[in-house]
Amino acid sequence: MQFVTDGKRKLIWFPRMGSEQFFDLEADPGEVYNLIEDPARQDEIRHWRGFLVQELEERDCGWVKDGKPYCPNDEPLVAPYKNVRWWR
Repeated sequence: MQFVTDGKRKLIWFPRMGSEQFFDLEADPGEVYNLIEDPARQDEIRHWRGFLVQELEERDCGWVKDGKPYCPNDEPLVAPYKNVRWWR
């Protein structure tokens, strides 16, 4: 699962399932109502997909193809930070 949020909106992408969820966290902080199919939200969702693509491109992890989130079915989805250890 990959997601982008600003604390007010949240787009989630499930690579292996090929699905997305979009939430208005101000109106729905419990993430109960998935708005991904809401016709009135499509421009906003496209905008958030752009944020997701930008984040994935910056990671250089191979999860973007033709400007869209991409799941390479024949390869494991491994974070580029798999060898980084965060110390507290």
